[in-house]
Amino acid sequence: MMDVQLRPIETNDAAFLHSLMNHPALMERLHQPPTNLTDWQEAIQLWHSDPDEEGYIITTGSEPVGWFAVNGLCSDLPYIKMAVLLPEYQVQGIGRRMIDQLCGQLHSQGYSAVRLFTDQDNLRAQRCYQRSGFRIIDTLEEPWPDGSILLRCEMEKVF
Repeated sequence: MMDVQLRPIETNDAAFLHSLMNHPALMERLHQPPTNLTDWQEAIQLWHSDPDEEGYIITTGSEPVGWFAVNGLCSDLPYIKMAVLLPEYQVQGIGRRMIDQLCGQLHSQGYSAVRLFTDQDNLRAQRCYQRSGFRIIDTLEEPWPDGSILLRCEMEKVF
């Protein structure tokens, strides 16, 4: 079994996040526009000063392979706002292990549930979340900046 860890985002992770979120397959799946390195450097600075948000890098050994982010930490109900792995690390159980670890952290911090959104057609992600105890609680249409409408699922895990 691969040694996989979840660690807080550090300032020097901007280059990895830039590379990850500009990966063509991930940009298409996540409906994301291209970004530049400065965007990620500025985002990390903001995250470090925002008590409502935390970001994590997923590593195998010392190599970064993914990113998770949570917001809503100043409320009663946090959301996983991002859960993404490089394509070559998907479908290996890494995402589920890291989601389980992140949910365990949130539960130990006193939260009673966590939610997330995913695309209705992203059945692979939905199965991963369901194996970790999430269930679909709502479906919705979400307008996107490019004018398109995304069909989304809201999922929840109650601890």
